[in-house]
Amino acid sequence: MALPDDFSPAQHLLEMLIGTHNRTVQQTFIGVPDADLEHPLGGMKLACLLTEDDTVDMILLRLMLFWFEFKGNLPAPLYAIPTEDYQSRIFTAQRPEVKLIFREDYSTFLAENKFQRAKAEISWRLVNETSATMNQGKAHSIALRIKEVFAEGEGFTWERGSLQVTYRDPPHGIRFSLFVASQAEATRVIERVLEVAEVAFNEELISVSKTNKNYPVVPATHEVYGKAVKGIRRRPLTDVRFYRAELHVYGLRSPIRLVDLHYSGESLA
Repeated sequence: MALPDDFSPAQHLLEMLIGTHNRTVQQTFIGVPDADLEHPLGGMKLACLLTEDDTVDMILLRLMLFWFEFKGNLPAPLYAIPTEDYQSRIFTAQRPEVKLIFREDYSTFLAENKFQRAKAEISWRLVNETSATMNQGKAHSIALRIKEVFAEGEGFTWERGSLQVTYRDPPHGIRFSLFVASQAEATRVIERVLEVAEVAFNEELISVSKTNKNYPVVPATHEVYGKAVKGIRRRPLTDVRFYRAELHVYGLRSPIRLVDLHYSGESLA
């Protein structure tokens, strides 16, 4: 079908950008009203939302404010090796891996202390699949289960903490540890994960590791290379919310995006 005579590429681009960007902003500022400058995060949300009256400079500034300043999506130092180098060192192809990623909601507490959001990851292997047998249909089925179990509403949340709880079920490719506020909370999360993995829960497979170490809410500062540096935030007591699920398949350079609550592009569910 031919484009209308009055079609404007610039206007079309602006409408697409506004729609996708503002939807991501709304999903990020959960519970923050629009145009409410009295709310601690109301001003930031208002400044990040695009409008049809924005100039190109304002659009760029709003995008930079949201993605770089607010969300902190800037290149960060990493201990990592390229995917191909890592896979070349593995002589036996690993089973496909499903990974659930959770993240703390942004808050004034994080902004005032310049903390990164707390994160948590839970993963398991698909022991009955290989890189050759895994396909888009099977991945889509997993994505639908994840969407139903973890992506309902604004995303499943659980309370992180200092208690370490590990669940081991090697025959089903499951072995992961959680830092949680209580064992009951760990059980609640584990049962959800096993629902997606379609594996029965067994309380005897849980092990708990307690610690008497104190993890301060705001770490003390210490001297590093002649400067006062704030300590690393360890095992924070905070809620983390589901926002993305990935499928890692040996032989693929990038993970497959199964579900993503904060991404307007393509995902399987």
